[in-house]
Amino acid sequence: MTATTLPVINATLNATACALLVIGYIFIRRKQYVAHAYMMSSAFVVSMAFLTCYLIHHAKYGERTIGLPHGLLRDFYLFIILLPHVLLAIIMVPMIFRTLFLAYRRNWLAHPRIARPTFWIWLYVSITGVVIYWMLYHLFPSATG
Repeated sequence: MTATTLPVINATLNATACALLVIGYIFIRRKQYVAHAYMMSSAFVVSMAFLTCYLIHHAKYGERTIGLPHGLLRDFYLFIILLPHVLLAIIMVPMIFRTLFLAYRRNWLAHPRIARPTFWIWLYVSITGVVIYWMLYHLFPSATG
């Protein structure tokens, strides 16, 4: 894995998690509980793979900055896209573990109460992860790499 391949892998893992989350959501709406459980478990595994690759990338190569000059567009990226993404990513981790724990314990009264907001936050973070990759590496790559 290199500085070039890890971001692509991360974006692919985020997009895969996103797809698995949506499919899992469709399954639960159709009351296909076993299929839902498989999709959500798969989304968890893929998200953990993402987190591992993300931490490896930042440990080896550091942070990447966006190649935008200071101004309105840069502020939009930093405060409307990146900041909520980072804050919600931190918040969602314990929410995901709590949701999975309640499912494991078969607590079907409490599970949906935490699963609903967890799903939307997790989906948002997965989608914005792909958007951030696209902005950093394709739309506005930094001049320094």
